[in-house]
Amino acid sequence: MQVRRSVLLAAAVFSVTSLLWAGLVLAQGPRPFQEVFPNAKVEWELTLPNPYPNGQIVGCEDGFVLITNDRTHLYRYNAKGKKLWELSDIKRLPYGEGGKMIGGIWRALVSRDGRFVYVKRDAGLATKPAEEYTHEGLLGLSEPQGEYFNAQGNSLWKREEPPYMERISPGGKYLMTQFDPMSERQELVVVSGKDGTILWRREGEIGIWAAEFATDERIVYYKHPTLYLFDSATGNAIWELDMRPHFKRFDFEGIAHPQITASREGKRIVLFGYYALGKSAVISLDGQGNILWIRAGLPRILSAQVSGSGKTLFIPGYGSSRLINNDTGTDLWTQRTYFSWIENDLIQVTRNFIIASGYIKPDKMSGTGFFTLNKTGELQSLRKFKEIAIPVNSPLGILQKAILIRKGPGKVEFLRVTF
Repeated sequence: MQVRRSVLLAAAVFSVTSLLWAGLVLAQGPRPFQEVFPNAKVEWELTLPNPYPNGQIVGCEDGFVLITNDRTHLYRYNAKGKKLWELSDIKRLPYGEGGKMIGGIWRALVSRDGRFVYVKRDAGLATKPAEEYTHEGLLGLSEPQGEYFNAQGNSLWKREEPPYMERISPGGKYLMTQFDPMSERQELVVVSGKDGTILWRREGEIGIWAAEFATDERIVYYKHPTLYLFDSATGNAIWELDMRPHFKRFDFEGIAHPQITASREGKRIVLFGYYALGKSAVISLDGQGNILWIRAGLPRILSAQVSGSGKTLFIPGYGSSRLINNDTGTDLWTQRTYFSWIENDLIQVTRNFIIASGYIKPDKMSGTGFFTLNKTGELQSLRKFKEIAIPVNSPLGILQKAILIRKGPGKVEFLRVTF
């Protein structure tokens, strides 16, 4: 009897200890990158002013753009850690209490290849000290302006906003917006990257719709109940597809807050969004507008990314992450770790790995998930680290290269790593 009590006591102590240890590990969340990948090669390191909370970091396949917290400077660095150009803007005026300011550089958009940057800034100029202006006078100084820069940091054109540009085509040839606040209704407006002129617009759009560049020359556009593929230069429809009969097959009428993603060459297109509380649908098509598969009843989907080849579709949340075979629509795997939001849409999906940064659950902290895949796309391992990662283009998909963002007091560190 004494032996049995000792065994039971030992088992109980072991169970409690295991639970405490598991809770401690869970509370710790993702560890620093170099603890998770001790053999990774650090190719360069760089320290810049902290851009948060009012600034911005925007990643691309060749580095990043950083806007400082006071919104007076913008830096463009490539993937080799070299500063390509910078922009200064001192058009800042105090506004209200608590050190608030208006003006300066507000935000930036970067083409996927990093060669073009669209900067939204305030072109207003003060002619007297700020305290001599009324509240309305200070607001009247604000003159939103969009400016487009090439790879050397040369300004190609400027134009007053609105319309506010929200998307750049992968190679920077076109820009578009999904909302024009000066019109009575939402509009799709497409602008030339060469000189900033408006090429075409779809006026009078109202209701639920979405648009995304599939390639430089093609725009996928969904306005319930029709999905279109437009020529970017002219706005001519290459094809259009009435989605109602396809939706009805799965007992829903349409998609609320639709989103669109496409493979690198635009050969695979995915429309997704939720249609009822807690329920989402995914529709996968080829580049000619033929539906490959439809799935309904999935948990709410906040983002998705097609692999460069178009063969797989990665959905990072909500409730679980999953990788889908984009030929058949079947799950290759699901994983309890998921992301409630994605940092700057920073997801890279290759045949060997997936890397995604954002707010990780159930860890409840920002960080990066690195999913390793086998030859058939099945999940081999998942490792998490606390730094945000900007994926660097890896054409062969063999070695992963990334620029890590490590936040610190008054500064932010960037590390280029291979692992």
